[in-house]
Amino acid sequence: SIVSYRDVWSRETICNTTGTLIEQETTRTAVRTAMTAAEGPVRQMAHERFSEQVGFELLDRISSKE
Repeated sequence: SIVSYRDVWSRETICNTTGTLIEQETTRTAVRTAMTAAEGPVRQMAHERFSEQVGFELLDRISSKE
């Protein structure tokens, strides 16, 4: 089994010629799992990915769903 975790924080600044200025900070988090099962010559693989525009609390959301 493989479990991977990734998070990215970014700051975006958007402006235009009419004077609008928007600054935005975002955090994006992803968790991926991959499993392999084998019995004799038969092998099965499965994977799942969860990602949202949230922080580390994504792990709490995943735990409560499963």
